[in-house]
Amino acid sequence: MLFANDEALRLTGLQRDDLVGKNIQDMAVQNDLVRLIARAILQPGDLSGNQPIKIYANRKESYFEKEIVDINITPTGESHSQFIGQVIILKNITPFKELDIAKTNFIATVSHELKTPISSIKMGLQLLGNKQVGDLNDEQQSLVEGISEDAGRLLKITSELLNMTQAESGMIQINMTATPVEEIVNYALQATKVAAEQKPVTIQALFATDLSPVLADSEKTAWVLTNLISNAIRYTHRNDAVELSVEQKNSKWSFL
Repeated sequence: MLFANDEALRLTGLQRDDLVGKNIQDMAVQNDLVRLIARAILQPGDLSGNQPIKIYANRKESYFEKEIVDINITPTGESHSQFIGQVIILKNITPFKELDIAKTNFIATVSHELKTPISSIKMGLQLLGNKQVGDLNDEQQSLVEGISEDAGRLLKITSELLNMTQAESGMIQINMTATPVEEIVNYALQATKVAAEQKPVTIQALFATDLSPVLADSEKTAWVLTNLISNAIRYTHRNDAVELSVEQKNSKWSFL
């Protein structure tokens, strides 16, 4: 370690003489922050080294992005540059991280709170459909069925929002089961049916023959397909068509 500014010394909690002039591998054994930084240099292929560094600084948990810049010089009279070292730059991204955490928590809270009233609506619709409460005419029955479908879609949306917050927090749970591909695709098509009808856009699914069940989390796979189909509907002209084809090559499935 050739030099360190005052902020680097403050974050590491080390004195200048304890850091400057020392081998970074030796310092990594003694200091957690130096160890995290050294990992990005000594193990460049390690994906975990690309994650933000969490440090307790400014009396709170702080987050820093690290950037490793190679230093090359071209000696006088020579045409080829020489690598002489690296500069480590830490950028404080704590405000952005706090906003991201607040957004994730907000979405999770809203999604959770929406589930209760939507469930109450579905329960009320079930009571309306019970003939012991009273008979409904054909028009009323059609309205009840439409509201029930919309309430079901709202419940699915809230579940998807909760899944999104789990994914962002790294707490998402994957349930791998063998599921027919047609079942996953049809779920996504049903979820986007209303959006397609309102535009209007026609959606067509084409399945290759002899498709074997896919080993995947069917709910989350359908979630991804729903997002892709929704984007296709959004950017497709009115009265046009969206085509989804499913093919299998060896042990891989392609959704085109």
